[in-house]
Amino acid sequence: MKKSFILSITFLALALCSFGQSFNLSVVAGANYATFYPDQQFYEIPSHSGSTGYQAGLLAAFTRGRLSIQTGAIYEQFASTGSYTATGQFGGSSGTQNFTVHYLQVPVNFLYITPTGFGHIFLGGGPYVSFGLSGNIQGATTFYSSVGPITSIVNTPYQFNSQTDNPDFGVKAIIGIALKNNFLLNLSFDHGIRYMFNGKDNYDNGELGLKNDVVSLSVGYSFF
Repeated sequence: MKKSFILSITFLALALCSFGQSFNLSVVAGANYATFYPDQQFYEIPSHSGSTGYQAGLLAAFTRGRLSIQTGAIYEQFASTGSYTATGQFGGSSGTQNFTVHYLQVPVNFLYITPTGFGHIFLGGGPYVSFGLSGNIQGATTFYSSVGPITSIVNTPYQFNSQTDNPDFGVKAIIGIALKNNFLLNLSFDHGIRYMFNGKDNYDNGELGLKNDVVSLSVGYSFF
């Protein structure tokens, strides 16, 4: 599934040049709010809150009439904080975990454009691939067993694994405004399909896998 998804994204991106009658290049930057979540089958989550991150990138749009295909490269940093409890055959555990990750996202958005008096409104969405660059895991975990509780402190860089969790991929929904003075305002929602952090979500293997939802608000400027 991973290879076919990436190949599909690559094919769509390469096919853009044959689609558009006009070409537009934009720079964008803004903030995002990400929430990571595990499979409820194995974890009871008393609280799990997102955190604010940032993003910046370069987008290219190929337009024909009111239809546009947009792609590019966006650098993203997002984080999430969660507290959890888990039960197992020989005891359980509880604790807090703070995740911070850095990705380079390549989206392919299919947009519909509606002209207005101040410029135009665009909306649509599409798939994306996000390549993991770096990450960090911080937290404290208490393990409960017959010998008593044991607390472990974690503060370590995260190593992405190409076999299990890198790249991440998902789908994006986007709506935005393009003004006549070439300034842009974008609001988007990303839903990750693949498990992050080792690609696992099973207490029995001792690894916590997470998926992600990210809401982003960015401003930009179009060169032509």
